[in-house]
Amino acid sequence: MTTHLDTTRSQELYHRAGELIPGWTQLISRRADQFANGVSPIYAQRAKGSRFIDVDENEYIDW
Repeated sequence: MTTHLDTTRSQELYHRAGELIPGWTQLISRRADQFANGVSPIYAQRAKGSRFIDVDENEYIDW
């Protein structure tokens, strides 16, 4: 089990989104600065059932 996630691509997309979307979101409660660094935002690449893979190839389970 990995305890440190690679979020390199997610961080790139986050900064790119910041250039296009003021505050990165329309809701203050969903802003990335409301979460721990490296935890949010997550950009999903694909999903099936309760599992999804982000753009950095990290796998998550929604249970």
